[in-house]
Amino acid sequence: MKKPGICQLCLQQKELISSSHIIPEFMYKPLYDINNQMFMKFLERPGNIVKRVQTGIFDKHILCEDCDNRLIGQLEHYFASILFDNKTKGLNIHGTQDPNGTHVVNVSGLNYPMFKLFLLSILWRAHISKNSFFQKIDIQSNAETFRKMILNRDPGRDVLFRIAVAAIKDKSGGLVRLVTTPEVKNLGGGLFTTFVINGFIYFIDLQPASTFRLFDKYPLLENGEIRIPVIHGKLANDLLKGLGIGGDMADYFTDSN
Repeated sequence: MKKPGICQLCLQQKELISSSHIIPEFMYKPLYDINNQMFMKFLERPGNIVKRVQTGIFDKHILCEDCDNRLIGQLEHYFASILFDNKTKGLNIHGTQDPNGTHVVNVSGLNYPMFKLFLLSILWRAHISKNSFFQKIDIQSNAETFRKMILNRDPGRDVLFRIAVAAIKDKSGGLVRLVTTPEVKNLGGGLFTTFVINGFIYFIDLQPASTFRLFDKYPLLENGEIRIPVIHGKLANDLLKGLGIGGDMADYFTDSN
Protein backbone atom coordinates (compact mmCIF):
# COMPACT_ATOMS: atom_id res chain seq x y z
CA MET A 1 0.00 0.00 0.00
CA LYS A 2 1.39 3.40 -0.97
CA LYS A 3 2.04 6.07 1.64
CA PRO A 4 2.69 9.81 1.20
CA GLY A 5 6.19 11.00 2.10
CA ILE A 6 9.54 12.25 0.84
CA CYS A 7 11.21 10.00 -1.71
CA GLN A 8 14.80 9.50 -0.60
CA LEU A 9 16.15 9.59 -4.15
CA CYS A 10 14.42 12.56 -5.79
CA LEU A 11 13.62 14.25 -2.43
CA GLN A 12 10.14 15.12 -3.68
CA GLN A 13 6.85 14.74 -1.80
CA LYS A 14 5.36 11.68 -3.50
CA GLU A 15 3.34 8.54 -2.95
CA LEU A 16 5.94 6.03 -1.69
CA ILE A 17 5.63 2.42 -2.77
CA SER A 18 5.18 -0.34 -0.20
CA SER A 19 8.04 -2.57 -1.37
CA SER A 20 11.41 -1.46 -2.76
CA HIS A 21 13.99 -4.19 -3.19
CA ILE A 22 17.39 -3.27 -1.77
CA ILE A 23 19.10 -6.14 -3.56
CA PRO A 24 17.08 -6.99 -6.68
CA GLU A 25 15.59 -10.45 -6.55
CA PHE A 26 17.00 -11.46 -9.93
CA MET A 27 20.50 -11.39 -8.38
CA TYR A 28 19.74 -14.03 -5.76
CA LYS A 29 16.78 -15.93 -7.22
CA PRO A 30 19.10 -18.67 -8.59
CA LEU A 31 20.16 -19.34 -4.99
CA TYR A 32 16.75 -20.62 -3.90
CA ASP A 33 16.71 -24.32 -3.10
CA ILE A 34 13.84 -26.77 -3.65
CA ASN A 35 12.14 -25.31 -0.57
CA ASN A 36 12.38 -21.81 -2.06
CA GLN A 37 14.92 -20.84 0.61
CA MET A 38 18.46 -19.49 0.52
CA PHE A 39 21.37 -18.69 2.84
CA MET A 40 21.72 -15.10 4.03
CA LYS A 41 24.79 -14.16 6.03
CA PHE A 42 24.47 -11.46 8.70
CA LEU A 43 28.11 -10.35 8.94
CA GLU A 44 27.44 -7.58 11.41
CA ARG A 45 25.55 -9.60 14.01
CA PRO A 46 27.10 -11.42 16.97
CA GLY A 47 27.87 -15.06 16.31
CA ASN A 48 28.12 -14.72 12.52
CA ILE A 49 24.46 -15.61 12.08
CA VAL A 50 23.46 -17.53 8.95
CA LYS A 51 19.76 -17.82 8.20
CA ARG A 52 17.65 -19.61 5.63
CA VAL A 53 15.04 -17.19 4.33
CA GLN A 54 12.17 -17.24 1.85
CA THR A 55 11.47 -13.55 1.49
CA GLY A 56 13.40 -11.00 -0.53
CA ILE A 57 15.50 -8.14 0.77
CA PHE A 58 13.28 -5.07 0.58
CA ASP A 59 12.12 -2.01 2.48
CA LYS A 60 8.90 -0.04 2.74
CA HIS A 61 8.12 3.54 1.79
CA ILE A 62 11.58 4.80 0.89
CA LEU A 63 11.15 5.47 -2.85
CA CYS A 64 8.45 6.81 -5.12
CA GLU A 65 7.22 4.68 -8.01
CA ASP A 66 9.01 6.76 -10.65
CA CYS A 67 12.41 6.50 -8.95
CA ASP A 68 12.03 2.82 -8.10
CA ASN A 69 10.57 1.62 -11.40
CA ARG A 70 12.12 4.04 -13.88
CA LEU A 71 15.45 5.38 -12.57
CA ILE A 72 16.59 2.34 -10.62
CA GLY A 73 14.48 -0.09 -12.64
CA GLN A 74 16.39 0.78 -15.83
CA LEU A 75 19.69 0.07 -14.07
CA GLU A 76 18.35 -3.27 -12.81
CA HIS A 77 17.05 -4.25 -16.23
CA TYR A 78 20.45 -3.60 -17.80
CA PHE A 79 22.37 -5.53 -15.15
CA ALA A 80 19.95 -8.46 -15.39
CA SER A 81 20.59 -8.58 -19.14
CA ILE A 82 24.34 -8.79 -18.46
CA LEU A 83 23.94 -11.67 -16.01
CA PHE A 84 21.43 -13.76 -17.92
CA ASP A 85 21.50 -12.78 -21.61
CA ASN A 86 24.68 -13.61 -23.49
CA LYS A 87 23.21 -11.85 -26.54
CA THR A 88 23.34 -8.39 -24.96
CA LYS A 89 24.28 -6.07 -27.80
CA GLY A 90 28.00 -5.32 -28.02
CA LEU A 91 28.95 -7.53 -25.07
CA ASN A 92 32.04 -9.70 -25.49
CA ILE A 93 33.14 -12.29 -22.90
CA HIS A 94 36.18 -14.54 -23.09
CA GLY A 95 38.44 -16.30 -20.59
CA THR A 96 42.19 -15.97 -20.11
CA GLN A 97 44.72 -16.90 -17.46
CA ASP A 98 46.94 -14.55 -15.49
CA PRO A 99 50.65 -15.39 -15.14
CA ASN A 100 49.98 -16.54 -11.58
CA GLY A 101 47.48 -19.13 -12.86
CA THR A 102 44.29 -17.29 -11.92
CA HIS A 103 41.50 -17.79 -14.43
CA VAL A 104 40.07 -14.43 -15.51
CA VAL A 105 36.85 -13.62 -17.33
CA ASN A 106 37.44 -10.63 -19.63
CA VAL A 107 34.31 -8.60 -20.35
CA SER A 108 34.11 -5.74 -22.85
CA GLY A 109 31.24 -3.78 -24.37
CA LEU A 110 29.66 -2.91 -21.03
CA ASN A 111 27.59 0.21 -20.61
CA TYR A 112 29.92 1.77 -18.05
CA PRO A 113 27.41 4.28 -16.56
CA MET A 114 24.63 1.68 -16.19
CA PHE A 115 26.90 -1.02 -14.77
CA LYS A 116 28.56 1.26 -12.22
CA LEU A 117 25.44 3.14 -11.16
CA PHE A 118 23.57 -0.11 -10.61
CA LEU A 119 26.16 -1.29 -8.08
CA LEU A 120 26.31 2.13 -6.43
CA SER A 121 22.51 2.06 -6.18
CA ILE A 122 22.59 -1.20 -4.19
CA LEU A 123 25.06 0.25 -1.72
CA TRP A 124 23.10 3.51 -1.47
CA ARG A 125 19.84 1.61 -0.91
CA ALA A 126 21.52 -0.53 1.77
CA HIS A 127 22.66 2.68 3.48
CA ILE A 128 19.18 4.27 3.58
CA SER A 129 17.32 1.03 4.31
CA LYS A 130 15.64 0.31 7.64
CA ASN A 131 15.78 -3.43 6.95
CA SER A 132 17.72 -5.09 9.79
CA PHE A 133 19.91 -6.91 7.29
CA PHE A 134 21.60 -3.58 6.57
CA GLN A 135 21.45 -1.96 9.99
CA LYS A 136 25.23 -1.59 10.34
CA ILE A 137 25.87 -0.21 6.83
CA ASP A 138 27.07 3.38 6.94
CA ILE A 139 28.81 5.02 3.97
CA GLN A 140 28.59 8.42 5.68
CA SER A 141 28.99 11.49 3.47
CA ASN A 142 29.31 9.34 0.35
CA ALA A 143 25.57 8.61 0.55
CA GLU A 144 24.59 12.07 -0.70
CA THR A 145 27.16 11.87 -3.48
CA PHE A 146 25.79 8.47 -4.52
CA ARG A 147 22.22 9.81 -4.47
CA LYS A 148 23.10 12.65 -6.84
CA MET A 149 25.08 10.36 -9.14
CA ILE A 150 22.14 7.93 -9.42
CA LEU A 151 19.54 10.68 -9.83
CA ASN A 152 21.58 12.55 -12.46
CA ARG A 153 22.84 9.39 -14.24
CA ASP A 154 26.41 10.53 -13.61
CA PRO A 155 28.82 7.64 -12.88
CA GLY A 156 31.91 9.85 -12.61
CA ARG A 157 35.33 8.80 -13.81
CA ASP A 158 36.44 5.22 -13.30
CA VAL A 159 38.98 6.39 -10.68
CA LEU A 160 36.09 7.70 -8.56
CA PHE A 161 34.42 5.02 -6.43
CA ARG A 162 36.29 2.30 -8.27
CA ILE A 163 34.51 -0.99 -8.94
CA ALA A 164 35.98 -4.50 -8.93
CA VAL A 165 34.22 -7.87 -9.17
CA ALA A 166 35.46 -11.37 -8.36
CA ALA A 167 33.75 -14.73 -8.85
CA ILE A 168 34.16 -17.32 -6.13
CA LYS A 169 33.61 -21.04 -6.66
CA ASP A 170 32.57 -23.70 -4.18
CA LYS A 171 33.87 -27.24 -3.73
CA SER A 172 31.77 -28.56 -6.63
CA GLY A 173 33.01 -25.93 -9.06
CA GLY A 174 29.78 -23.95 -9.00
CA LEU A 175 29.33 -20.44 -7.66
CA VAL A 176 29.04 -20.04 -3.88
CA ARG A 177 25.36 -20.02 -2.94
CA LEU A 178 25.40 -17.19 -0.42
CA VAL A 179 24.21 -13.61 0.07
CA THR A 180 25.96 -11.31 2.53
CA THR A 181 25.21 -7.82 3.67
CA PRO A 182 27.56 -5.11 2.40
CA GLU A 183 30.37 -4.46 4.85
CA VAL A 184 32.75 -1.51 5.12
CA LYS A 185 36.40 -2.57 5.14
CA ASN A 186 39.43 -0.54 6.16
CA LEU A 187 42.29 -2.24 4.34
CA GLY A 188 45.05 -1.29 1.96
CA GLY A 189 45.29 2.30 3.15
CA GLY A 190 41.66 3.08 2.31
CA LEU A 191 37.99 2.39 2.85
CA PHE A 192 35.84 0.18 0.62
CA THR A 193 32.75 -2.00 0.78
CA THR A 194 32.22 -5.64 -0.14
CA PHE A 195 29.16 -7.82 -0.59
CA VAL A 196 28.62 -11.34 -1.88
CA ILE A 197 25.63 -12.21 -4.05
CA ASN A 198 25.24 -15.48 -5.93
CA GLY A 199 28.95 -16.26 -6.10
CA PHE A 200 30.10 -12.79 -7.10
CA ILE A 201 31.94 -10.48 -4.71
CA TYR A 202 31.40 -6.82 -5.49
CA PHE A 203 33.95 -4.28 -4.27
CA ILE A 204 33.29 -0.52 -4.21
CA ASP A 205 36.08 1.86 -3.29
CA LEU A 206 35.00 4.70 -1.01
CA GLN A 207 38.36 6.47 -1.00
CA PRO A 208 40.57 7.05 -4.04
CA ALA A 209 43.63 6.53 -1.80
CA SER A 210 42.87 2.83 -1.33
CA THR A 211 45.66 0.52 -2.44
CA PHE A 212 43.56 -2.64 -2.22
CA ARG A 213 45.06 -4.79 -4.96
CA LEU A 214 41.88 -5.77 -6.78
CA PHE A 215 41.11 -2.14 -7.63
CA ASP A 216 44.49 -1.77 -9.30
CA LYS A 217 44.48 -5.11 -11.12
CA TYR A 218 40.82 -5.71 -12.00
CA PRO A 219 38.99 -2.35 -12.16
CA LEU A 220 35.89 -1.44 -14.12
CA LEU A 221 37.04 0.95 -16.85
CA GLU A 222 35.23 3.80 -18.58
CA ASN A 223 35.68 2.06 -21.93
CA GLY A 224 33.30 -0.68 -20.73
CA GLU A 225 35.89 -3.30 -19.85
CA ILE A 226 36.35 -5.29 -16.66
CA ARG A 227 38.43 -8.34 -15.79
CA ILE A 228 36.82 -10.71 -13.28
CA PRO A 229 39.12 -13.17 -11.48
CA VAL A 230 37.63 -16.58 -10.71
CA ILE A 231 38.78 -17.76 -7.29
CA HIS A 232 38.54 -21.29 -5.90
CA GLY A 233 40.11 -23.69 -3.42
CA LYS A 234 42.12 -22.44 -0.46
CA LEU A 235 42.35 -18.93 -1.91
CA ALA A 236 38.54 -18.77 -2.01
CA ASN A 237 38.40 -20.14 1.53
CA ASP A 238 40.84 -17.50 2.76
CA LEU A 239 38.98 -14.74 0.96
CA LEU A 240 35.63 -15.69 2.48
CA LYS A 241 37.18 -15.72 5.94
CA GLY A 242 38.79 -12.37 5.24
CA LEU A 243 35.37 -10.99 4.37
CA GLY A 244 34.04 -12.05 7.77
CA ILE A 245 32.12 -15.11 6.63
CA GLY A 246 33.44 -17.24 9.49
CA GLY A 247 35.54 -20.41 9.41
CA ASP A 248 32.71 -22.96 9.57
CA MET A 249 30.77 -21.37 6.74
CA ALA A 250 33.87 -20.79 4.60
CA ASP A 251 34.85 -24.46 5.09
CA TYR A 252 31.30 -25.54 4.24
CA PHE A 253 31.51 -23.89 0.82
CA THR A 254 35.20 -24.12 -0.08
CA ASP A 255 38.31 -26.23 0.50
CA SER A 256 40.51 -25.10 3.36
CA ASN A 257 43.58 -27.06 2.20
